Amino acid sequence: MKLATLSLVFASAVSGYTLLDASNFAAKTQDGSWLVKYYSPTCPWSRRFAPTWQRVYTDLQDVLAPKDVLFGEVDCKTDRALCDKADIDGYPTV
Repeated sequence: MKLATLSLVFASAVSGYTLLDASNFAAKTQDGSWLVKYYSPTCPWSRRFAPTWQRVYTDLQDVLAPKDVLFGEVDCKTDRALCDKADIDGYPTV
C-alpha cells in the first residue's frame, strides 16, 4: 500500500486528523493550533517517519484536542505551492 493511501486510511480512521491541501488549508487552519506534517510520498525519510507520526497522533490526540491542538498533513508532491509558501525545503517537516 502506498504512503498516500495509508495516509488516507489513517486520516479517515481517526477523527480530528485532517488531510490538508490547497483547497482547505486556509479555512481549516485558521482556528486552533496545528501540528502539520509536510511530506512527500516518494521520500524514503517521509515513509520512515509515517509510523512515528501516527504514534504521536494516537498518543497525544486525547491530551491535545481539549487544548484545541489539531493534527494534519500536506503532501508536498501534490501541493508544491502550499509547501513552498510554508518554506518547506526537506521532508518530512513538522
